[in-house]
Amino acid sequence: MDKGIELSDESAFTNPRSMLTVQPMEEIGDMIEQDLNIEAARATDGQYFDPLVPYYIAYTYYLRNSGKEVINVNYRLRIISSYKNVDKAIMVRYIQEDLATGEITDKLYSKVTDSNILFNEDIVQFLNGRMKKITIFIWFDGFLTTPDMLGGGIKLDLSYTVSTATID
Repeated sequence: MDKGIELSDESAFTNPRSMLTVQPMEEIGDMIEQDLNIEAARATDGQYFDPLVPYYIAYTYYLRNSGKEVINVNYRLRIISSYKNVDKAIMVRYIQEDLATGEITDKLYSKVTDSNILFNEDIVQFLNGRMKKITIFIWFDGFLTTPDMLGGGIKLDLSYTVSTATID
């Protein structure tokens, strides 16, 4: 395989997959970003369940360039559906660590327009054999929620695609 990426919920990639699934939350409330237990979530491979603040999704996984070429990878988080306008209160924190260099990118996203795309970014010049450790947090911001959102829900889709394979 000349170009390819793999996902895994553990760094050894003993069971690499093309798709990972997060366990949906049955009951969720609003909260603020300061309530996130970032260190515990980043230290837990797979889905992290916070025993103190159970109102967010946190998931740590790994992305690997499994091909033979240097590639660019596009990653995009899209809102598939939203009930009771909860998409207006959704917040996403995306932390990406290059395991070869230790470089960490930490970004915060929210819905700012009528678009169903929360983010659309690129990993540029992703070297073959390299891995990224990614932790994603998703929650409803307590400063943005309203009483009419109670009982609402949202479905999201995060996808990764090889967008180019060029070397400068």
